[in-house]
Amino acid sequence: MSDIFISYANEDREQARLLAEVFESHGWSVWWDRKIKTGQTFDQVIEHELEIAKSVVVLWSKYSITSEWVKNEAAVAAERGVLVPALIDNIKLPLEFRRRQSADLIGWDGKHLHEGFQALCDGIGIATDIKSKGAGHTSFIARTSIPHRKKLRWFFYGLTVIIAVVSFGLYKNSQFFQQQDTPEIANSEISLTSGPIRDNNQQTKIDTNDIPSTNIDEPKWLSSNEIRGEGTGEHVSHYYTFIAEPGTVKVTADAKNGFGGIANALGVVLMDMDANKLLELNLGNTKIDKRVVERIKINRQQQIIMRILLDKVTIDYMVRVEGAVNIGPVHVPSNNN
Repeated sequence: MSDIFISYANEDREQARLLAEVFESHGWSVWWDRKIKTGQTFDQVIEHELEIAKSVVVLWSKYSITSEWVKNEAAVAAERGVLVPALIDNIKLPLEFRRRQSADLIGWDGKHLHEGFQALCDGIGIATDIKSKGAGHTSFIARTSIPHRKKLRWFFYGLTVIIAVVSFGLYKNSQFFQQQDTPEIANSEISLTSGPIRDNNQQTKIDTNDIPSTNIDEPKWLSSNEIRGEGTGEHVSHYYTFIAEPGTVKVTADAKNGFGGIANALGVVLMDMDANKLLELNLGNTKIDKRVVERIKINRQQQIIMRILLDKVTIDYMVRVEGAVNIGPVHVPSNNN
Protein backbone atom coordinates (compact mmCIF):
# COMPACT_ATOMS: atom_id res chain seq x y z
CA MET A 1 0.00 0.00 0.00
CA SER A 2 1.48 3.33 -1.09
CA ASP A 3 1.17 6.55 0.88
CA ILE A 4 0.67 8.53 -2.33
CA PHE A 5 -0.78 7.71 -5.76
CA ILE A 6 0.02 10.40 -8.37
CA SER A 7 -2.59 10.96 -11.10
CA TYR A 8 -1.50 13.06 -14.09
CA ALA A 9 -1.75 13.51 -17.85
CA ASN A 10 1.03 12.11 -20.04
CA GLU A 11 2.09 15.62 -21.03
CA ASP A 12 2.84 16.36 -17.34
CA ARG A 13 5.05 13.30 -16.79
CA GLU A 14 8.17 15.33 -15.95
CA GLN A 15 6.29 17.29 -13.27
CA ALA A 16 4.95 14.02 -11.84
CA ARG A 17 8.46 12.52 -11.77
CA LEU A 18 9.86 15.54 -9.91
CA LEU A 19 7.01 15.44 -7.41
CA ALA A 20 7.47 11.70 -6.83
CA GLU A 21 11.18 12.19 -6.10
CA VAL A 22 10.55 14.98 -3.60
CA PHE A 23 7.75 13.01 -1.88
CA GLU A 24 10.08 10.02 -1.49
CA SER A 25 12.77 12.28 -0.02
CA HIS A 26 10.17 13.20 2.62
CA GLY A 27 9.79 9.56 3.63
CA TRP A 28 6.53 8.78 1.82
CA SER A 29 6.06 5.75 -0.43
CA VAL A 30 4.88 6.85 -3.89
CA TRP A 31 3.18 5.01 -6.78
CA TRP A 32 2.85 6.31 -10.32
CA ASP A 33 2.45 4.43 -13.58
CA ARG A 34 6.20 4.31 -14.25
CA LYS A 35 6.29 1.55 -11.61
CA ILE A 36 4.18 -0.88 -13.66
CA LYS A 37 6.26 -3.98 -14.32
CA THR A 38 6.58 -5.68 -17.71
CA GLY A 39 3.78 -8.19 -18.26
CA GLN A 40 1.31 -6.58 -15.86
CA THR A 41 -2.10 -5.45 -17.13
CA PHE A 42 -2.02 -1.64 -17.23
CA ASP A 43 -5.58 -0.76 -16.18
CA GLN A 44 -5.86 -3.53 -13.56
CA VAL A 45 -2.66 -2.41 -11.81
CA ILE A 46 -3.76 1.23 -11.80
CA GLU A 47 -7.21 0.34 -10.45
CA HIS A 48 -5.69 -1.78 -7.66
CA GLU A 49 -3.19 0.88 -6.59
CA LEU A 50 -5.87 3.58 -6.74
CA GLU A 51 -8.15 1.60 -4.42
CA ILE A 52 -5.50 0.99 -1.73
CA ALA A 53 -3.45 4.21 -1.77
CA LYS A 54 -3.68 6.29 1.42
CA SER A 55 -3.87 9.50 -0.62
CA VAL A 56 -4.29 10.42 -4.29
CA VAL A 57 -2.51 13.54 -5.55
CA VAL A 58 -4.14 14.76 -8.78
CA LEU A 59 -2.13 17.21 -10.91
CA TRP A 60 -4.63 19.50 -12.61
CA SER A 61 -3.30 21.06 -15.80
CA LYS A 62 -4.58 22.20 -19.18
CA TYR A 63 -4.02 18.61 -20.32
CA SER A 64 -5.43 16.65 -17.36
CA ILE A 65 -8.77 18.53 -17.22
CA THR A 66 -9.63 16.90 -20.56
CA SER A 67 -8.26 13.46 -19.62
CA GLU A 68 -10.97 10.90 -18.81
CA TRP A 69 -8.36 8.79 -17.00
CA VAL A 70 -7.40 11.61 -14.65
CA LYS A 71 -11.01 12.68 -14.03
CA ASN A 72 -12.06 9.09 -13.29
CA GLU A 73 -9.13 8.61 -10.89
CA ALA A 74 -9.99 11.89 -9.16
CA ALA A 75 -13.64 10.80 -8.82
CA VAL A 76 -12.62 7.50 -7.20
CA ALA A 77 -10.29 9.33 -4.81
CA ALA A 78 -13.02 11.82 -3.90
CA GLU A 79 -15.45 8.98 -3.26
CA ARG A 80 -12.89 7.39 -0.90
CA GLY A 81 -12.18 10.73 0.79
CA VAL A 82 -8.46 10.68 -0.07
CA LEU A 83 -8.31 13.23 -2.91
CA VAL A 84 -5.48 15.81 -2.57
CA PRO A 85 -5.61 18.08 -5.65
CA ALA A 86 -2.86 20.39 -6.91
CA LEU A 87 -2.86 23.02 -9.67
CA ILE A 88 0.15 23.10 -12.00
CA ASP A 89 -1.53 25.35 -14.61
CA ASN A 90 -3.80 28.35 -14.23
CA ILE A 91 -6.99 26.65 -15.46
CA LYS A 92 -10.65 26.19 -14.47
CA LEU A 93 -11.21 22.80 -12.84
CA PRO A 94 -13.91 20.35 -13.97
CA LEU A 95 -17.23 21.30 -12.35
CA GLU A 96 -17.44 18.41 -9.88
CA PHE A 97 -14.05 19.28 -8.34
CA ARG A 98 -14.30 23.07 -8.06
CA ARG A 99 -15.53 23.01 -4.46
CA ARG A 100 -12.29 21.43 -3.28
CA GLN A 101 -9.33 23.60 -2.40
CA SER A 102 -6.27 22.78 -4.48
CA ALA A 103 -2.63 23.37 -3.56
CA ASP A 104 -0.99 25.93 -5.87
CA LEU A 105 2.05 24.34 -7.55
CA ILE A 106 2.08 26.72 -10.53
CA GLY A 107 5.75 27.47 -11.20
CA TRP A 108 6.97 25.03 -8.53
CA ASP A 109 10.55 23.87 -9.28
CA GLY A 110 11.01 21.22 -6.61
CA LYS A 111 11.85 23.46 -3.65
CA HIS A 112 10.72 22.16 -0.28
CA LEU A 113 9.93 25.59 1.17
CA HIS A 114 7.44 26.50 -1.57
CA GLU A 115 4.17 27.57 0.11
CA GLY A 116 1.97 25.56 -2.25
CA PHE A 117 4.10 22.44 -1.79
CA GLN A 118 3.87 22.75 2.01
CA ALA A 119 0.07 23.03 1.73
CA LEU A 120 0.09 19.89 -0.42
CA CYS A 121 2.19 18.06 2.21
CA ASP A 122 -0.26 19.16 4.93
CA GLY A 123 -3.16 17.72 2.91
CA ILE A 124 -1.32 14.43 2.38
CA GLY A 125 -0.48 14.28 6.08
CA ILE A 126 -4.19 14.55 6.93
CA ALA A 127 -5.26 11.96 4.35
CA THR A 128 -2.56 9.43 5.27
CA ASP A 129 -2.33 10.30 8.96
CA ILE A 130 1.45 10.20 8.43
CA LYS A 131 3.57 13.32 8.80
CA SER A 132 6.33 14.09 6.32
CA LYS A 133 9.72 12.86 7.53
CA GLY A 134 11.79 15.08 5.28
CA ALA A 135 13.70 18.03 6.72
CA GLY A 136 12.39 20.27 3.98
CA HIS A 137 8.79 20.21 5.17
CA THR A 138 8.67 23.17 7.54
CA SER A 139 5.17 23.68 8.83
CA PHE A 140 4.81 25.53 12.15
CA ILE A 141 5.08 22.37 14.27
CA ALA A 142 7.91 20.95 12.13
CA ARG A 143 9.99 24.12 12.51
CA THR A 144 9.67 23.92 16.31
CA SER A 145 12.18 21.89 18.32
CA ILE A 146 10.99 18.61 19.85
CA PRO A 147 10.80 19.88 23.48
CA HIS A 148 8.86 22.94 22.35
CA ARG A 149 6.60 20.81 20.19
CA LYS A 150 5.66 18.75 23.26
CA LYS A 151 4.97 21.91 25.24
CA LEU A 152 2.82 23.26 22.41
CA ARG A 153 0.82 20.04 22.22
CA TRP A 154 0.21 20.00 25.96
CA PHE A 155 -0.76 23.67 25.81
CA PHE A 156 -3.35 22.99 23.11
CA TYR A 157 -4.60 19.88 24.92
CA GLY A 158 -5.00 21.88 28.12
CA LEU A 159 -6.72 24.73 26.31
CA THR A 160 -9.14 22.27 24.70
CA VAL A 161 -10.01 20.75 28.08
CA ILE A 162 -10.56 24.19 29.64
CA ILE A 163 -12.84 25.25 26.79
CA ALA A 164 -14.80 21.99 27.06
CA VAL A 165 -15.23 22.36 30.84
CA VAL A 166 -16.32 25.99 30.57
CA SER A 167 -18.74 25.20 27.73
CA PHE A 168 -20.25 22.32 29.67
CA GLY A 169 -20.60 24.52 32.74
CA LEU A 170 -22.37 27.22 30.75
CA TYR A 171 -24.65 24.65 29.16
CA LYS A 172 -25.61 23.08 32.51
CA ASN A 173 -26.12 26.53 34.00
CA SER A 174 -28.46 27.55 31.18
CA GLN A 175 -30.39 24.30 31.57
CA PHE A 176 -30.79 24.97 35.30
CA PHE A 177 -32.21 28.44 34.77
CA GLN A 178 -34.53 27.24 32.01
CA GLN A 179 -35.94 24.65 34.40
CA GLN A 180 -36.31 27.26 37.15
CA ASP A 181 -38.07 29.74 34.87
CA THR A 182 -40.40 27.25 33.16
CA PRO A 183 -40.97 24.27 35.48
CA GLU A 184 -44.14 23.25 33.63
CA ILE A 185 -42.11 22.28 30.50
CA ALA A 186 -40.81 19.16 32.21
CA ASN A 187 -44.15 17.41 31.68
CA SER A 188 -45.02 18.93 28.30
CA GLU A 189 -44.91 17.29 24.86
CA ILE A 190 -41.72 19.15 23.92
CA SER A 191 -39.73 17.95 26.90
CA LEU A 192 -36.31 16.54 26.02
CA THR A 193 -37.09 13.53 28.21
CA SER A 194 -40.67 12.85 27.15
CA GLY A 195 -40.68 12.93 23.35
CA PRO A 196 -39.38 14.46 20.14
CA ILE A 197 -38.86 18.20 19.72
CA ARG A 198 -41.02 19.88 17.09
CA ASP A 199 -40.42 23.27 15.55
CA ASN A 200 -43.00 25.58 14.00
CA ASN A 201 -42.96 23.52 10.80
CA GLN A 202 -43.61 20.31 12.75
CA GLN A 203 -40.26 18.85 11.69
CA THR A 204 -39.15 16.13 14.07
CA LYS A 205 -35.51 16.43 15.17
CA ILE A 206 -33.57 13.21 15.22
CA ASP A 207 -32.43 11.73 18.54
CA THR A 208 -28.69 12.38 18.80
CA ASN A 209 -28.30 9.05 20.60
CA ASP A 210 -29.68 7.19 17.56
CA ILE A 211 -26.84 5.04 16.21
CA PRO A 212 -26.58 5.19 12.40
CA SER A 213 -25.86 2.22 10.18
CA THR A 214 -22.48 1.82 8.47
CA ASN A 215 -23.76 -1.06 6.32
CA ILE A 216 -25.22 -0.14 2.93
CA ASP A 217 -27.17 -3.41 2.91
CA GLU A 218 -28.88 -2.50 6.19
CA PRO A 219 -29.56 1.25 6.01
CA LYS A 220 -31.40 2.87 8.92
CA TRP A 221 -34.91 4.16 8.34
CA LEU A 222 -35.05 7.92 8.86
CA SER A 223 -37.11 8.77 11.92
CA SER A 224 -36.78 12.48 11.10
CA ASN A 225 -36.27 14.65 8.07
CA GLU A 226 -33.21 16.18 9.74
CA ILE A 227 -29.98 14.49 10.85
CA ARG A 228 -27.48 16.21 13.12
CA GLY A 229 -24.25 14.69 14.34
CA GLU A 230 -20.55 15.07 15.04
CA GLY A 231 -17.47 13.71 13.32
CA THR A 232 -15.98 10.38 14.37
CA GLY A 233 -12.30 11.16 13.72
CA GLU A 234 -12.16 8.77 10.77
CA HIS A 235 -13.39 8.30 7.21
CA VAL A 236 -16.80 6.65 7.62
CA SER A 237 -20.11 6.41 5.76
CA HIS A 238 -23.54 6.38 7.44
CA TYR A 239 -26.49 4.91 5.54
CA TYR A 240 -30.14 5.91 5.90
CA THR A 241 -33.24 5.11 3.87
CA PHE A 242 -36.65 6.65 3.18
CA ILE A 243 -39.48 6.51 0.65
CA ALA A 244 -39.53 9.16 -2.07
CA GLU A 245 -42.82 10.04 -3.77
CA PRO A 246 -43.22 11.43 -7.30
CA GLY A 247 -42.11 15.04 -7.07
CA THR A 248 -39.08 17.06 -5.97
CA VAL A 249 -36.78 16.02 -3.13
CA LYS A 250 -34.67 18.81 -1.64
CA VAL A 251 -31.43 18.01 0.23
CA THR A 252 -29.79 20.61 2.46
CA ALA A 253 -26.40 19.95 4.08
CA ASP A 254 -24.05 22.05 6.15
CA ALA A 255 -20.89 21.17 8.05
CA LYS A 256 -17.40 22.29 8.93
CA ASN A 257 -14.08 20.58 9.54
CA GLY A 258 -11.39 21.25 12.10
CA PHE A 259 -8.48 21.85 9.76
CA GLY A 260 -9.65 23.96 6.85
CA GLY A 261 -7.13 22.31 4.57
CA ILE A 262 -7.93 19.91 1.77
CA ALA A 263 -10.12 17.40 3.63
CA ASN A 264 -13.83 17.33 2.76
CA ALA A 265 -16.19 18.53 5.52
CA LEU A 266 -19.13 16.39 4.36
CA GLY A 267 -20.49 14.47 1.39
CA VAL A 268 -24.06 13.31 0.72
CA VAL A 269 -25.17 10.81 -1.94
CA LEU A 270 -28.72 9.68 -2.81
CA MET A 271 -29.04 6.40 -4.68
CA ASP A 272 -31.74 3.89 -5.60
CA MET A 273 -31.87 0.32 -4.33
CA ASP A 274 -29.63 -0.82 -7.20
CA ALA A 275 -26.95 1.64 -6.00
CA ASN A 276 -27.45 3.93 -9.00
CA LYS A 277 -26.40 7.45 -8.01
CA LEU A 278 -29.26 9.98 -8.19
CA LEU A 279 -27.72 13.03 -6.49
CA GLU A 280 -24.38 13.97 -4.96
CA LEU A 281 -23.15 17.02 -3.09
CA ASN A 282 -19.84 17.84 -1.37
CA LEU A 283 -19.10 20.75 0.92
CA GLY A 284 -15.35 20.70 0.36
CA ASN A 285 -13.06 22.07 3.08
CA THR A 286 -14.26 24.80 5.42
CA LYS A 287 -13.51 25.83 9.01
CA ILE A 288 -16.84 27.66 9.27
CA ASP A 289 -20.32 26.30 8.65
CA LYS A 290 -20.95 25.97 4.91
CA ARG A 291 -24.34 25.12 3.40
CA VAL A 292 -25.15 23.44 0.08
CA VAL A 293 -28.66 22.81 -1.29
CA GLU A 294 -29.48 20.40 -4.13
CA ARG A 295 -32.80 19.19 -5.64
CA ILE A 296 -33.75 16.12 -7.62
CA LYS A 297 -36.92 15.19 -9.51
CA ILE A 298 -38.36 11.77 -8.61
CA ASN A 299 -40.70 10.23 -11.20
CA ARG A 300 -42.11 7.34 -9.20
CA GLN A 301 -42.50 6.09 -5.66
CA GLN A 302 -39.34 4.29 -4.61
CA GLN A 303 -37.07 3.54 -1.68
CA ILE A 304 -34.00 5.78 -1.52
CA ILE A 305 -30.68 5.14 0.22
CA MET A 306 -28.88 8.20 1.56
CA ARG A 307 -25.14 7.96 2.20
CA ILE A 308 -23.49 10.54 4.48
CA LEU A 309 -19.68 10.61 4.15
CA LEU A 310 -17.68 11.96 7.09
CA ASP A 311 -14.00 12.87 6.93
CA LYS A 312 -11.37 12.46 9.64
CA VAL A 313 -11.60 16.16 10.51
CA THR A 314 -15.39 16.65 10.28
CA ILE A 315 -16.52 18.51 13.43
CA ASP A 316 -20.30 18.63 13.17
CA TYR A 317 -22.87 18.43 10.41
CA MET A 318 -26.56 18.64 9.47
CA VAL A 319 -28.43 16.95 6.61
CA ARG A 320 -32.12 17.64 5.90
CA VAL A 321 -34.44 16.07 3.30
CA GLU A 322 -37.68 17.82 2.35
CA GLY A 323 -40.39 17.69 -0.26
CA ALA A 324 -41.77 14.46 -1.68
CA VAL A 325 -40.51 12.19 1.10
CA ASN A 326 -42.03 9.78 3.61
CA ILE A 327 -40.11 9.51 6.87
CA GLY A 328 -40.10 6.33 8.93
CA PRO A 329 -40.43 2.62 8.07
CA VAL A 330 -43.47 2.92 5.80
CA HIS A 331 -44.71 0.56 3.08
CA VAL A 332 -41.97 -0.23 0.58
CA PRO A 333 -43.19 -0.33 -3.03
CA SER A 334 -43.33 -3.95 -4.25
CA ASN A 335 -42.99 -3.00 -7.93
CA ASN A 336 -40.15 -0.61 -8.81
CA ASN A 337 -40.71 -0.78 -12.55
